[in-house]
Amino acid sequence: MEIKTQIKPDRLASFRAAYLENGLNAYQACIAIGISKSRARANAYKYARLVNLQLKEALRAIGVDEASQAADLKKLLRSKSERIRLDAIKEVNRILDAYPAPKPDTEPMTFQLVIDMKV
Repeated sequence: MEIKTQIKPDRLASFRAAYLENGLNAYQACIAIGISKSRARANAYKYARLVNLQLKEALRAIGVDEASQAADLKKLLRSKSERIRLDAIKEVNRILDAYPAPKPDTEPMTFQLVIDMKV
C-alpha cells in the first residue's frame, strides 16, 4: 500500500534520519532538516505520522505483527537468563497495563489538630 503525500520522498527520507537521531522528536527533526520553527511546530506530527506508517507497513511486509511479537515475548519469558525474563515480564506488564501507577485520592485529606493545653 503506497502512502499518498505532498512531501517529497527525499525530504521525507531526510526527516526519517533526523527523527531517529533526535530520539523520535518530530519537532526537532523538522528543524534539523531546515524547516522553520513555526512550520515545524505546525507540521511535525504529519511527518512523524508518515514515517511511522511507512515503518509499520515495512514491518508487516516482512511478517512482523502483533502475533509474532507476542510469540517472541513468550519465548523471552522462558529464557535461561533471569535478566531477559525480568525485562520480558516488565514489557508484558506494560503492554497489558498489569500494574498501573497508583492514582491519587480524589478527596482532599483532612486532619484534626488537637492541642492539649494542660501542663
